[in-house]
Amino acid sequence: MHSDLRIGALMLLRVCGRVQHGRNYVNKISHPELTHKGKITLIKKYLANISGIKTTYEFSIADGACAISPAFKTHDAHDRVESGILDILNDMCEEMDNSGRGCSQFYNCCDCGGNQCGCAYCFSCRACDHCLADQ
Repeated sequence: MHSDLRIGALMLLRVCGRVQHGRNYVNKISHPELTHKGKITLIKKYLANISGIKTTYEFSIADGACAISPAFKTHDAHDRVESGILDILNDMCEEMDNSGRGCSQFYNCCDCGGNQCGCAYCFSCRACDHCLADQ
C-alpha cells in the first residue's frame, strides 16, 4: 500500500515538472517559447542573478524542455526559480529582440496616454498590443 502511494506521488511530481531525488528537487520546464533567443538570454541573466557564492545555476535546453542544475535543495527554492522563469516565458511582447529587450525598453522616452504625440519612442503610441494591454 505504501509503495503505491509513493509511486503515485512520484508520478504527480513528474507531471508538474518537479522530480524529487532524495532531498533534492530537479527542475524541467517545458514551454513553447523556449525557442525564442531573447527569452533564453533573459533566463540566463535571471539564473546568473540568483546564483550565489556556493551555487551557480545553469540551464540546458533539450527536447523542448529547460533543465536547471544543480538540483534545488528545498521546495520553496524550486518554486521561486520556476516562477521567475515562467514569468519570462509568459511575456508575450511581440517586439522582443534576441537580447530580451521589449517595448518597455524600446519605448521609454514618454507616454502621452494614447493621444498620438508622434514621438518615435512614446510607449502608448508605439508599444505592441500585448504590452499596452498589460499597462
